[in-house]
Amino acid sequence: MNSTSIEKVKLFMSLFKGRSDVCAKRWKSKPGYSPYYFNDFKPGICNKPKIKCTECKHSDFAPLDEERIENYLLGKYVLGVYPMT
Repeated sequence: MNSTSIEKVKLFMSLFKGRSDVCAKRWKSKPGYSPYYFNDFKPGICNKPKIKCTECKHSDFAPLDEERIENYLLGKYVLGVYPMT
């Protein structure tokens, strides 16, 4: 109760380990997760479904960092971790 938001984020990050260079985001339209990209479905940048994200020059993976964890804890979106490092 007395912890700061930064302390809570750091505690969460110490309990859930995985890849820090990328995280997964839950789809809003149907159940499932996919890598979280900053450029996902941006007009003029993202060419889904013609080009796969893994082959796109503009794919910009969102790292699993303090900002993403804080937004997850605030309920802004649902994240998943990739446990294999």
